[in-house]
Amino acid sequence: MSYENIRFPRDHMAIYDGDFFYFDERNDTLNRKDCDGATSFVYPLDTTLGSNKVKSMEYDGYYFWTMQQGSTSLDSIIKKWVIDNFVCTLVDVIDLSHTAENKFSCSSFALEFYNTKLVTTVSKHSSILSLSTYYDKVSPGTIITLGPNEDGMYEDVTVTGTLSSPNTFGLDFYTFNTYQENTNVYFSKSLWLINSFTYNTAKGSLYKLSLITKQIEYVIEDDDFKYVETNCFYNAGNSQYILYVLNTSIRFFNIETNTHEESMIIDNLESNSSTVIPVKDIKVEADSIYRLQQKANYYGIVYSWATYNYQLSTIRPFVDSISMDVYPKILPSNGINVAEIMVVVRDQFDNPLKLKPVFLQDSDDIGFITSETVYTNLFGTAISYYKAGTVPNTITLNTIVTQYD
Repeated sequence: MSYENIRFPRDHMAIYDGDFFYFDERNDTLNRKDCDGATSFVYPLDTTLGSNKVKSMEYDGYYFWTMQQGSTSLDSIIKKWVIDNFVCTLVDVIDLSHTAENKFSCSSFALEFYNTKLVTTVSKHSSILSLSTYYDKVSPGTIITLGPNEDGMYEDVTVTGTLSSPNTFGLDFYTFNTYQENTNVYFSKSLWLINSFTYNTAKGSLYKLSLITKQIEYVIEDDDFKYVETNCFYNAGNSQYILYVLNTSIRFFNIETNTHEESMIIDNLESNSSTVIPVKDIKVEADSIYRLQQKANYYGIVYSWATYNYQLSTIRPFVDSISMDVYPKILPSNGINVAEIMVVVRDQFDNPLKLKPVFLQDSDDIGFITSETVYTNLFGTAISYYKAGTVPNTITLNTIVTQYD
């Protein structure tokens, strides 16, 4: 058993509605695969990618974005693409060429994008639209994509400013088509670049680039970014994050507060429990994180492949660690004394899990656990007691935690 799935020949990917995408610079194509690895379509590019490989890609539901090295190792190029009449067409280029102030040795980027709906119908030749959600992310100059409408048409409009209410915006031009209520709306705000430089100094950093001005808004210096190969955008609804892989964890960087809120452990260690399996790309679909790897550890056996395949991590909290302590650890064999048993249950973010059933067992034929099933409290802690037997003995206590949600 090899555990291969999508069999990508390239170390980057995008995911949308269960389909997987990658760019092939050798053949100048955009390839689309089903979840079982079958190629469903190959889109030729109208513009050659050149000899530099695609390091990273994103997809916002309408536009594709790629990152490549520029003319030197200190330059990066971001390209924006769209599928038009079954051809992947180049729309825009952001050239991040190095200067005396900035060097761009970028390993990957994340696209901060939002998908929402129209609140009301936008008629042909209209200059106003209203959004149902994420309207607080829109600012003057934001390019919004509408579509498809009933005729399968899309178009881009540019916001000039807020009108009568927080979710209603004026446009720089009249719309060409009519779009009914609940039509899809797509827009992107920023690119978040993992850079091996902070300005012109060899220190790891995270760059925020505005898609409105095409300028660097600010730089967050952290030398850990020197060791990061991949990052992606994660919209949790009320909060938005940049996710990136560092060794055996995925870190969550809140882009509103510019703080690391939490991290989660991932299973990318080889069977020797010390060698880290590189994660080449990550993407989020629903509650799952897809990790692109060329190796994986299944049940203590490390599998290596000629191609890249995804491994899954879930964002939904699940039982990841159980710890148990007993006090006192020595009791007289009098059938009277008791010891407190404390079990702490935590998830993959190292947060306590509440209301999880904990089942306790002991190896004593005479002594017993007073409550064999207890539930964790708000702090992830469950408490029971062991009552001593009458025969001197070494007692083994076991605990099992079950998760039903």
